[in-house]
Amino acid sequence: MLDKTFWAKIYSLQSDADISRRKIIAESAGAQHVAKQAIFALQRDNIEEAKEKLAAAENGLISLDKRFGKEEAAHGRRMEGGGGGIFGSQALL
Repeated sequence: MLDKTFWAKIYSLQSDADISRRKIIAESAGAQHVAKQAIFALQRDNIEEAKEKLAAAENGLISLDKRFGKEEAAHGRRMEGGGGGIFGSQALL
């Protein structure tokens, strides 16, 4: 006999994870866009604008991590990177 409460719980957890995943993808698009603008600024040799854009992208990703990181870690789905901070331990500029 199937344990209906078990499968209902699995379905609910999967649904919650899917909703979180979609929110993260949607909100991270903004950080990606700003990071691309930083690349274009570097190609124009505009270092100051690139620094500002990278800082904005990093702040957006840090905000996502604060809002979604603990939730994902609690469910064992969080992926950790190496180094310190969003962009690693070495400064980009």
